[in-house]
Amino acid sequence: MTKMSKILSIGGLVAGVAVIGAAVHHTPSASAAGVSHLFAGQLPKNLDVTTAADLSELAARLTFTGGAERARLCSGTPACDAGTARTSAHIEAVDQLPVSASNLPVEGVVLNRIVNTGQFTERLYGMAPGAVSYTIALPRTDSSAVGRWVLVEVNGSDRKVLASGPLASCGHGTYVGTPQADFRSCTSATTMHRDGVTQSASASTGDSDPIWASCAVGCCIGQLRPGQNPPPGQIPPGQTPPSRTN
Repeated sequence: MTKMSKILSIGGLVAGVAVIGAAVHHTPSASAAGVSHLFAGQLPKNLDVTTAADLSELAARLTFTGGAERARLCSGTPACDAGTARTSAHIEAVDQLPVSASNLPVEGVVLNRIVNTGQFTERLYGMAPGAVSYTIALPRTDSSAVGRWVLVEVNGSDRKVLASGPLASCGHGTYVGTPQADFRSCTSATTMHRDGVTQSASASTGDSDPIWASCAVGCCIGQLRPGQNPPPGQIPPGQTPPSRTN
């Protein structure tokens, strides 16, 4: 059994290891109740009433693709706090249509899955070791953004919102490729954005870069809300980043 398989098996989470009822790439999907959705990852009900079991059940039916394993800054130990240790996180995208400002449903859509595969708590978002987190895209409340994102951690039967903010476009052009997910700033994403989105797991990335996803406008990043300590390079040109508190 692989490292990822072992982690996803914790608490019965086997999503993505043995894909059940896998959605066909870039086609509308049908929920367990037979209701057709534009997105394979569309939540069956509003996020505020979606449980850990709901998310795990949905994830078990999804196909994940275009991901990467990244070293991440950690917290909670002297070595982590000193910056000499790292944890690791595996992020992968849901195989589905790209999201845009005009097509996000009110219930929300799972964009990607993140597993903290290391030994320590991830610093930027607070993801616990062994826990599975899902980035949920929701309709925008800010007209300058593509949408909103919420990072929800599932650890057994526990569900916790870790962070949220605007889902912002990097302005890199039209999306034409396979769904992708990574940790990248808009700056680092420009090095691998050629004629749509071309992802390489070996491409250079920072250990504090934000959640990055392919979207209908090319590259989208999850900006943190003010006071949530955005990493360098996360805020697109022309916007002022909130002050850091640590």
